[in-house]
Amino acid sequence: MSGVVLIEIRETESELKALLKKEKDAQRHEKLQVLYWLKTQTVKTVLSAAVRRRETSYHNTKMVV
Repeated sequence: MSGVVLIEIRETESELKALLKKEKDAQRHEKLQVLYWLKTQTVKTVLSAAVRRRETSYHNTKMVV
């Protein structure tokens, strides 16, 4: 099928969780978060992970008036 990407995540769920807790860099944290979601099947595709990440970012922001 055209455009299909197969990703093999070698780290275990617990390894990814530990890495997430330690990571301080925001960009690396986001990448690890997507890998964790894919590994735990919280999301089924990278696209749905991107949408979820945007929704999570939106809900975590505070409005300043």
